[in-house]
Amino acid sequence: TLAGYAASRFNFVAKGDFMFFVLSTRMIPPVAVMVFYHQMFSSLGLADTWTGMIMITTFINVGLATWIMKGFFDGVPTEVEAIALMNGYSRWYAFRHLVLPMVRGGVAATAGFSFIFAWNEFAFGSILTTTEAKTLPVRISAAAGSTGIEWTQIFAAGTVLVIPVILFFYLIRRHLLMGMTFGVLGKKG
Repeated sequence: TLAGYAASRFNFVAKGDFMFFVLSTRMIPPVAVMVFYHQMFSSLGLADTWTGMIMITTFINVGLATWIMKGFFDGVPTEVEAIALMNGYSRWYAFRHLVLPMVRGGVAATAGFSFIFAWNEFAFGSILTTTEAKTLPVRISAAAGSTGIEWTQIFAAGTVLVIPVILFFYLIRRHLLMGMTFGVLGKKG
């Protein structure tokens, strides 16, 4: 959220190059960097750990989240902050109390995208883990073994896989709807 705000509101040297680099973390196919990450995580003792999986999914998703949030912050008029600054409030106050509530729906949508991408992680989960920190999609793929495909296990695991996603969006639905109606009605829904 803060990186998207900074990219939207502040001009700095090589801003375009920085934003391209941020987004390019999502453009690189996981297979292209798999060996590098495996060697690095093994040498740091992070291979086959939940900490390692959290770090890699965060690194992969932070670029897309920054880019999406920049778009939402670009939609908020800069006059909102200018008036707050003229009235003696700090930039942090303007961000926290004026701008952030206006993009709450964007924060919820970005959190939803990031959650789905992290929850469905297969490529890094299959290479960087062996037993301890396997993600659920990797565990589901193990049901298709050399003796055949265990369809009942795959369908049961698929159901378990989708429940947290449905629950997550159920919990943030109010913020998603509030963000959509805020722009239309000009006030909280």
